Amino acid sequence: MPLIAVVGEAPSDTAAVIGLLVPLFNSDYQFITLLDTITGSKLDEQKTKHLIRKEFDFEKPDIVIFCRDLDGLANERDKKLKMQTYFLDMNRIVRKKGVYLLSVFELETLILADIEKFNSEYECNVVINFNPEEKEKSKDFLKDSTHGKQKQFVEGHNSYLIPKLDRYKIINCSFYEAFIRELDIMLAKRRLPANILDQHNNVENIQE
Repeated sequence: MPLIAVVGEAPSDTAAVIGLLVPLFNSDYQFITLLDTITGSKLDEQKTKHLIRKEFDFEKPDIVIFCRDLDGLANERDKKLKMQTYFLDMNRIVRKKGVYLLSVFELETLILADIEKFNSEYECNVVINFNPEEKEKSKDFLKDSTHGKQKQFVEGHNSYLIPKLDRYKIINCSFYEAFIRELDIMLAKRRLPANILDQHNNVENIQE
């Protein structure tokens, strides 16, 4: 069975991404996490590169997904260049089997794209009348939105909340759509079954 590894900034984020992808692969793939004790900016450290080389050689995944937050908007070139350098370094280590999920601003931007699901989970009435990808600090925005409520949002909820999001809605986030396209291309190059972008489009066709 093909193996997909996920590297992320926090366990809740990697679990969220795996939760999003598993239904698209119909149990044809196995998912694991690499560097699951390394979080945040520690992913940039030199010793982390040695660790991932060891874990990659041991697990031998077919594809490695690297999830990072830009912590900036899409037009912040310096931050994008820094992340691109990180991805290129890591991709060399995993023998060009890497695919990148670079969130603008944070992974929580996906939650803004399906705010109805968030409202139902936290019994609130947040209105999004802006492009989710143009919202800075989406995580803090969501926390503030549930401040004082019985159930308050924390980033640890990503692992169960994000997999529940409507994939037709979140595919409108350009960074997520770019990731899905790149993942599809990588799967095709390696002659692995998928066409997961078509699955998103099929949802669109059904709703139309």
